[in-house]
Amino acid sequence: MLEKAAKIRKLYEKILKNFSSIYVNNYSFVFVCQDGIVRVTLATMKAIYCYVCRAKNRRILYRKGKYSIFKCLSCGFIYTDPIPSKVQLEEFYKNFDYKNKEIAELTIRKDAMNSLKRIRQYIKNEQVKLLDIGCGRGFFLDEARKLGWNVYGIDYSENVIDYAIKKLNLDVERTDMFNYHTKELYDVVSLNQVIEHVSDPDKIIKKCFKLLKKGGILYIATPNIGSISAKVLGSDFDHLIPPEHLGYFDKNLLIRSLKDNDFSVQYLGSWSYSVDLAGIIKKLLYKNKHSIETPMNKSMDSVGSSNQSRVKQIKYFLFDKFFCGIFYKVLNLDSFGIMLDAVAIKK
Repeated sequence: MLEKAAKIRKLYEKILKNFSSIYVNNYSFVFVCQDGIVRVTLATMKAIYCYVCRAKNRRILYRKGKYSIFKCLSCGFIYTDPIPSKVQLEEFYKNFDYKNKEIAELTIRKDAMNSLKRIRQYIKNEQVKLLDIGCGRGFFLDEARKLGWNVYGIDYSENVIDYAIKKLNLDVERTDMFNYHTKELYDVVSLNQVIEHVSDPDKIIKKCFKLLKKGGILYIATPNIGSISAKVLGSDFDHLIPPEHLGYFDKNLLIRSLKDNDFSVQYLGSWSYSVDLAGIIKKLLYKNKHSIETPMNKSMDSVGSSNQSRVKQIKYFLFDKFFCGIFYKVLNLDSFGIMLDAVAIKK
């Protein structure tokens, strides 16, 4: 026991000798000893404060792997703890790309056209200079360029930037949003599904403020933690995916954050997809699944797979495509859709 204690003490002294200062509180460290050399790596940082109001009082909502999702009891913001380190995030986003690229492109372009239509209602100039932060493959920029706008974008992923440059011939730059420096001022800055990726949303809104001309427009789209989908699905909500998503807004918090940073909110709404309504209904029905299952149901399940396949196709067409395709827009009433979007003007 004494020998072990002595070895630990020597290791501790070696650490102190090699590092001028070691901060332990709120951080998680990994110590590696190779060839007698002690190295330290910052793995994660504990989020003891709310990302928005900096309050400490909170309650846990869900656990997602090694991450926990908390709700701030002061302002209601929902956030991830621990926060991934800068090294982890750089590694995560370096080669980030869409999973299903063809479907992603169709969806993003369709959403982009709707978003741009909304933004144009508040545009006063004919010549518009747009910066898209977190531009991805550039589909939003490409749709804006079709309107005759001068478009620019930044993103951290090498894969998506490479596509935007080589395939779409866009003026984009690979950089971290907080390290982007320019003397240019823009008419429009867009944060299309970006603000949920950062642990300091206030900082990124301030960054956008600096990049905009006076009277310029900030457009934000982000998953809606106040949506009906989020309330019904709980921990199964599609956008609860740390470390990719770290913070979650509802409409009131998004309005507050914009107003606190000298923006005048002109529009706040939401949108959904038919699949969202289908997911909500199926989740609610699933609770009664076992209570309605009978031996007869089970025996019918053994009927030929071809019959089952036809039945599933009919159900999918009638329910998912037809019924949900007609009524899913009901979710958007009073900003209860799965995605929030806001148009704000720099004062």
